[in-house]
Amino acid sequence: MTFSPSTLMLLPMLACVAILTLAAGNANASGYQVSPVRLELSARASSALLNVSNQSNEPIRFQVTGFAWKQSEGGEVRLLPTKDLSFFPSMLIVPPGGSRKVRVGALTPPGASEQTYRVIVEQLPSLQRSGPAAANAVQVLTKMSIPVFLAALAPSAKPSVEGLTLNGGQLSFLVRNLGNTHLMNRTLRLVTTDSADQVTYDKSAVGWYVLGAGTRRYNLALPATACKNLSKLTVEVDTDKGPAKATVPVSPTQCLP
Repeated sequence: MTFSPSTLMLLPMLACVAILTLAAGNANASGYQVSPVRLELSARASSALLNVSNQSNEPIRFQVTGFAWKQSEGGEVRLLPTKDLSFFPSMLIVPPGGSRKVRVGALTPPGASEQTYRVIVEQLPSLQRSGPAAANAVQVLTKMSIPVFLAALAPSAKPSVEGLTLNGGQLSFLVRNLGNTHLMNRTLRLVTTDSADQVTYDKSAVGWYVLGAGTRRYNLALPATACKNLSKLTVEVDTDKGPAKATVPVSPTQCLP
């Protein structure tokens, strides 16, 4: 299975079966809650608990599955079959107002690089609904995608901004993770200045995970206001493992098609 970062966030609005990924706090969907929203495993703590709570007025059935999590340079999330994880129970029913715990464990030892996974908590159709009204009703079922990180024996992560180029008004750059452990691009900031060193454009955006030894490519078009009298272009990245920055001299001609 392959998903882009935007797909993971927008799918609930597009279909009845949704995959939700949240960065902090509790994950909520369709009358239930899963916490925490990420699991950290290591040589010292090879298992952890997920809490699934039912905030609706009827029982909810769930199925729990796990996948290896890879990511492309374009940010696509690739979920691959794996036998590295255990989860118990893998099928559960949570009563109204109640909660159940699911233990997630690593079946493979930590190594030189962090291993990354996703545990999917999937809501199943209700067994209690019956009759003509239920037959004509649409039940919205959702999935929660929980990141699981199995720490490297000697964890490290260092962001780097590389390959900053401007051609035909199209900006391209890479955020590279020089370590063996994931990092989160909390914000990306693009600043352009003119020949008088005055800021002509200043834009920030939310970033995404960059897994250990991975890269994330960003491409965007500069607006005309940023291209006027263009002299210098700077990209700043704020991550949970520290900042990174790159600056290159540019000219307005690099905005021409």
